[in-house]
Amino acid sequence: MTLILFAAYTGVARPSIQHPTSVPSPDEVRTYHLEDPERRLKDIECYEHDLIFERLPQDLEEIVSAWLEAVLEAGAKIAWFGFEGSFDFEHILTADVANQVFAAGTARRVEFALEDDRREGQAWIETLADLRRHLQL
Repeated sequence: MTLILFAAYTGVARPSIQHPTSVPSPDEVRTYHLEDPERRLKDIECYEHDLIFERLPQDLEEIVSAWLEAVLEAGAKIAWFGFEGSFDFEHILTADVANQVFAAGTARRVEFALEDDRREGQAWIETLADLRRHLQL
């Protein structure tokens, strides 16, 4: 099982993330720089952090929260968890991918949509739109 964490950084060449010790550790963490050759996000650099678990521990919200906090402390301006195939520079946290994003946050706040009903609702779309504004998208 892989949890996919996306993070948008400004002024960070390669993030140095302290792996949370308060939650079960993934079996492996892979980090990828998501190249934006068209510079649609200007000075923002996006990374994907794949948290690979042989078996997903039970407290998903606690794990997601701890990892969001870790990347935000490492300098991410915004971070979010999404399903495979949910990332596209043209559709970061937009309404058309909202149902594929299950947690997102900034240093000010973290929001969760772990249940299908929450991800499908208008309130979640508005929450993500507010976070997009934080990125000035």
